[in-house]
Amino acid sequence: MNKQFPPQPWHLEGDMLVAVWKVSPTAVPDWSLPAGVQPLRSGQWCHTLTCWVDSRADGSVGRELLVLLRVRDEHDTGLCLVEAWGDNAESLAGGQTLWGVAEQPADLLLTGNRIAAQGGRGRAGAAVRARLWPGTPDTAGESEGVFAAHRDRLRLPGRRSLRTRLLQRPFDDRSAAQRIPVRLDGQMRLGQAQLRAAPGGPLDFLAGRRPLTAFSVSDFHCVIGAPAR
Repeated sequence: MNKQFPPQPWHLEGDMLVAVWKVSPTAVPDWSLPAGVQPLRSGQWCHTLTCWVDSRADGSVGRELLVLLRVRDEHDTGLCLVEAWGDNAESLAGGQTLWGVAEQPADLLLTGNRIAAQGGRGRAGAAVRARLWPGTPDTAGESEGVFAAHRDRLRLPGRRSLRTRLLQRPFDDRSAAQRIPVRLDGQMRLGQAQLRAAPGGPLDFLAGRRPLTAFSVSDFHCVIGAPAR
């Protein structure tokens, strides 16, 4: 086993806030996707997801802000993790080496039902507030960076399960996209979310938009990847 991170599959537990956004293809950032993979359009729209995650794995705690894009290739559909910020060294090293995810370091803090970030890419507070580019953290900060708020509205009965796959750039960048299975279950609550982003930031393409849907997943269990053959 690599001393920096455990082998896949990864077993994670924790809580997350998710919002799904409808974005015009012309507004989607010029993310570098794996060969043969392109955004999946629904009519004239593409869809992105933002996920604020507070997770635990084998005694290690990690917090992340993830941006995913719905994609397809000639065989299948799935998600591609296109941007990520985190504060866990194992996740930073493992994501890059195993799955070609260039996660950027940041210090993130969960306080009650609020997720905040501060560090390598800036600071966040309130419901979720983040400055995700270099700069001096600003505790007031609503007019700078990214401000997002989430409120639960309806608890769904029982535990819900989701299955998908990540189509990611291979580490050697020479072969077809990696297909990484993801299984998630947890207590889900439908909610409402808002997001404001200052011009020039990594999430400014979502500024002024309302999410199609938003939900929280508490006490989740997630399995990412498959054992090596």
